[in-house]
Amino acid sequence: MDGPNGQAPQLRRRDGSRVRVLVVDDEATLSDLVSMALRYEGWDVRSAGDGLSAVRFAREFAPDAVVLDIMLPDLDRLEVLRRMRADAPEVPVVPVRHRLTAPAQLPHRSPTATGPSVSA
Repeated sequence: MDGPNGQAPQLRRRDGSRVRVLVVDDEATLSDLVSMALRYEGWDVRSAGDGLSAVRFAREFAPDAVVLDIMLPDLDRLEVLRRMRADAPEVPVVPVRHRLTAPAQLPHRSPTATGPSVSA
């Protein structure tokens, strides 16, 4: 349903403040991209590049949702999730798996194959 100016209404917290999202990813470019998209929607976004920072930021920032990369350099995602859930069991967590494969890393492909596969 559109708001008074024809735009979709922004999601808000119960107190009227912006929705808070914590983006956790060790790939700065991807973290920036996700954060930018969420900020565009009017959300309050914080980023962490590793599991320990993510747990600390989650405690300080009290996010309404977490976007969590499944491969982090220091803690695995299950440990990060366990620690976050110990403090805030109701916060939804969206696990994200991304893999960009360079052409040289691809298995042999037939001459009819088109370009490298990319999954995000």
